[in-house]
Amino acid sequence: VRNFEVGNICITNAKHYSTCFTFCRFGRIHDIHFRNYATVENQDGVDLRYGCEFITVENITGVTGDDTVALNAIDEKETTRPRVTGKSVDIHDITIRNIIASSHGSSLVRLLNTDGAKIYNITIENIKDTGKTISICAIFFGTPSAVWARERQHTEDEFYNITIRDVYSRANYGVALGGFSDDV
Repeated sequence: VRNFEVGNICITNAKHYSTCFTFCRFGRIHDIHFRNYATVENQDGVDLRYGCEFITVENITGVTGDDTVALNAIDEKETTRPRVTGKSVDIHDITIRNIIASSHGSSLVRLLNTDGAKIYNITIENIKDTGKTISICAIFFGTPSAVWARERQHTEDEFYNITIRDVYSRANYGVALGGFSDDV
């Protein structure tokens, strides 16, 4: 998918991920309000998965049952993520801004990668945890648990060039680093 826009919607009580994008590029995801209260597992808000690039995620509000915005380049042992032949699995050149929300025991912005997938050239700005629920942190990056990796966790050269600005948190942590990184 390329040259796409998803916006101006409200999602209530999602049964799993509210929105999920895989191998998408040149897009804008904006003005989405979530009302997910952790009634089922994995009620993420916006998930950018393998192969996403050149995407802006902005003006996201509400409450999510899991991570509000996740850049997720992991391939758990028990699942098989869909792939596009010949396309890179890296997630890069993503802007995330104006996230005013809270999550049930998760993060407003989560970045995780394993097994050689890279995450780089990411800008995260104007993030505010409203405190309506108990978020673990406003921004959490890295993949601290080997259980999510098929073969290995990410290395420093696979997670780099991350810019974070203007974070307001009522969560347990403002920014948490859970793995190797370079140029943050």
